[in-house]
Amino acid sequence: MRPAGRSSCDRALHPRRGAACRHRPSDRHWFCAPRRSACRRLRRPGRDHRRIGVDVLDAPSPPATGRVPHRDRALDAVRGLCIVSMTSAHLAPNTPPTRALHLLPWVDGASGFVLVSGLVLGMVLPGRVARGGGGAAARSLVRRARLLYLTHVAAVLLALASGLVVAHRHPLDGHALLAALTLQLNPVNVNILSLYVVLLLLAVPATALLRRGRLGWLGVASAALYVVGQVAPVVTTLPADGPLEFNWAAWQLLFLSALAVGWTWRTRGLQARVQSPRVVAVATGGLVVVVAAGLAATLLDRAEPVAGWVFDKGDAGPGRVLLAWLAFVVLYRCTALATSRLPRPLLAPLEVVGRRSLDSFVILTVGTLLVAAVLPVDRSRVVSVAIAVAALVAMGVWAWSRDRWTAARRDPRPRV
Repeated sequence: MRPAGRSSCDRALHPRRGAACRHRPSDRHWFCAPRRSACRRLRRPGRDHRRIGVDVLDAPSPPATGRVPHRDRALDAVRGLCIVSMTSAHLAPNTPPTRALHLLPWVDGASGFVLVSGLVLGMVLPGRVARGGGGAAARSLVRRARLLYLTHVAAVLLALASGLVVAHRHPLDGHALLAALTLQLNPVNVNILSLYVVLLLLAVPATALLRRGRLGWLGVASAALYVVGQVAPVVTTLPADGPLEFNWAAWQLLFLSALAVGWTWRTRGLQARVQSPRVVAVATGGLVVVVAAGLAATLLDRAEPVAGWVFDKGDAGPGRVLLAWLAFVVLYRCTALATSRLPRPLLAPLEVVGRRSLDSFVILTVGTLLVAAVLPVDRSRVVSVAIAVAALVAMGVWAWSRDRWTAARRDPRPRV
């Protein structure tokens, strides 16, 4: 008989890892996870509860929490490559480095950035749902969308002040401010921010469906919205008029499909399946076949309009969505091999930029606006490449500084 006033969970450690809990059934303990060192009992009103554990912080979380035990360096490297691709395209167009990064037509950093962002978001959301419920996950998505909205509006106002808005120069008046607030005005090469605002808001109902296991419903809804975007692109395009627009109803197919894959990335073993030799071989062959078919179609007069729609960027044609997934599988396998075999310092700059991809893109946005306002468009290639390299260095320094600051907040103990 145990002493009065003491918790029924007096034993800190089980005899062996994975051993069954031998407490009384009336105590209602959680299962004893194989890699847990302590047994935790449900909190019940009117009962004394004491959390006992040894080295609990070092043990990985159980699958029910949805937490990722460590970062995926390969995914960070892929996001870093997407940032490098967009930086070269925005700041150093028509230069040898940009051509080398865009060897495959219809495959660019924007497609990869949207795909990997949805994938990583899908990997993170189950943990937020497990810790705080669906409401906490929805609030975090709305907060991120609000942050991107304010960033986009600030970028548009900066562009208006410099007279650098796409299509034609708008005066800084009430009409321009209203267009900026309604996401109908985009500066040069900054239009992806308005797209992300809509994508994050769409992730709220998508997360609710995934929580309830309605993956099929999410697929049907996403496909139906994609059809609407292809049939009536004027209604779902931001901005409605301009040469550099994004059809959010079409691009959501890439983002939400990646969100669904990320939701089951670890629970269903998709991470291992994507890296299997058979899947990588099929993706590589499919990438070559689709690109070759697209290039052949562009040479035929009758097939050229169809190829233009299939691989269109603004409306996210089905060929571009397919190529984005095929390229991701191949690139993810390559970066996984590189991160496992190469010395870590070689890929550290790429990974640190990928970890802070949103911050890096904001730096790219500001840099693009400032360069367009100060330097002429027909600048030399050497100057353009130097500006792109300087922007990447600024992204790396900022990302490294923020990582250090975040680590200091989590562990405020002084370093000796």
